[in-house]
Amino acid sequence: GLNTMDVLIIPRILALIIIMPLLAFVSDIAGLVGGGIMVIFSLDVSPQLYIQRVGEAVTAGSFWVGILKAPLFGAVIGVVGCFEGMRVVGTAESVGLCTTRSVVEAIFLVTLTDAFLSVFFSAIGI
Repeated sequence: GLNTMDVLIIPRILALIIIMPLLAFVSDIAGLVGGGIMVIFSLDVSPQLYIQRVGEAVTAGSFWVGILKAPLFGAVIGVVGCFEGMRVVGTAESVGLCTTRSVVEAIFLVTLTDAFLSVFFSAIGI
């Protein structure tokens, strides 16, 4: 007797919208640290030079654009996942097919959304 929208869909979408900026931040830091380790040990670049170059290349604007895109990506992923999840019928094969379909659709829509946001941010000068 519970409303599917209230119990299943809305909490998942809200959770993704809330957690995606944190995930984007953690992955940004992990990428910078991993890149730094590779550059320092593989190319014999000093840590000070790496930090200086990263400081020149990564601006606050580019950081905030990435953090602002993340909730929208989370919403897209959540909507696609919930939509395909609600299409599952009683078999395990259906679960596999809908999962595969949701992953492919989410990747496509996130890429498309990122392209539109890149054009938008470029048009407004960010």
